[in-house]
Amino acid sequence: MHIMPRGKIPLHLLLHLAVRNLLRSKKRSLITISSVFFAVLLALIAESINEGSHESLIDTTVKLSTGYIQIADTAYLRTPSLDLAIPWNREIHQQLLQLPFPAHYVPRIQNFMLAAGERKTSGSLVQGIDPDAEDRFNGLRSKIIRGALFDTKGGAVLGRELADYLQLDVGDTIVLIGQGFQGSLASGKYHIAGIVKLNIKELNKITVFLPLNQARELLDMPSLVTHVLVEPLKSAHTQKLAHAIQAKFSTEGITALTWQQLLPELLQALAFDTISNRVLLGILYVVVGFGIFGTVLTMTLERTREFGILISIGMKRRALAYVLAIETFFLGLSGVLAGIIVGLPVLLYMKHHPIPLGGDLEAIADDFGIEPMLYFSTHPSIFAGQGLVILLICSFIALYPYRYVKKLNFLKAAKGE
Repeated sequence: MHIMPRGKIPLHLLLHLAVRNLLRSKKRSLITISSVFFAVLLALIAESINEGSHESLIDTTVKLSTGYIQIADTAYLRTPSLDLAIPWNREIHQQLLQLPFPAHYVPRIQNFMLAAGERKTSGSLVQGIDPDAEDRFNGLRSKIIRGALFDTKGGAVLGRELADYLQLDVGDTIVLIGQGFQGSLASGKYHIAGIVKLNIKELNKITVFLPLNQARELLDMPSLVTHVLVEPLKSAHTQKLAHAIQAKFSTEGITALTWQQLLPELLQALAFDTISNRVLLGILYVVVGFGIFGTVLTMTLERTREFGILISIGMKRRALAYVLAIETFFLGLSGVLAGIIVGLPVLLYMKHHPIPLGGDLEAIADDFGIEPMLYFSTHPSIFAGQGLVILLICSFIALYPYRYVKKLNFLKAAKGE
């Protein structure tokens, strides 16, 4: 306890008094810091899981469907057709590689055709792909469950459910029949080189992969592709790279669209999930706020006699109120920093070691087309956002001891009444 001189007290002295008071009651300070610490840690984990699941869903969806950017004819999005194919060769690839934002380019041909085994037929999505570019883009080879991603003679790779439905396996033959480029008849017979299990369940029911050169031959479209998927090396460059590609090829009737433009339904689903998560976080903040307030309330009431004596011997109420507000803010800041310091390595570890889901959760994840894993994110905005929110709650709670001292009857308080 320190006797304060009358008059205005400098800020550095108020800070010094606040720190001395906190160090004087270490146990009380640690209890308050601990409540803030666990609040920050819980909020970080909750937000990290939410962001991690979103990142995983976006990554899985765009790598198997649209890409982060899709290069195609300007009319292809409205009317997907082989007749709207665009040229793709080494010269065009080099022009794209010279753009200021480095990226991977993955050419594809897509066409719906009839797939037939010995006993059954089914509609299928035939995709002509460059196996090396595709594997670098989405790790397609790692998803092969039987056989291989093509062999020396090429062959076809079928989605698991499609292969089961057609009663086909590695080494069997599949027949593809449909319409080729500019209305030509397309038909071909291919041996099955592998069976693949994709992360998107619906694609497993319809997908047939062919090497790009065999798909071009089947559909009679040499040197053409229906679209090119683009993966910027830095996702932050997606919009800028799309604009650069658009500017370079706009005179040739080619456009570059981002995944946000191509998948508005996914954006809506993510926005809805974000709102749901914010509601849950709001409930957590309320619980956390009351928990912190409880410790601050106890701390304040325990010191009532101390406050009365300080005011009685000359310390101004305003100065004392400032000291208490600074103490509460320091406690909150210490808890936030401790939560971030402990949370960062924990989330970094969890990001590289996601938690596998089992039982009903695995089935639910499979239905939504995502891997049955609990992913975590370590985006800087998570730490900044959650730390700031908890700190604001602590700052708001700091108003209570401030107002308490301003209204305190110091004579009764000094007597312990």
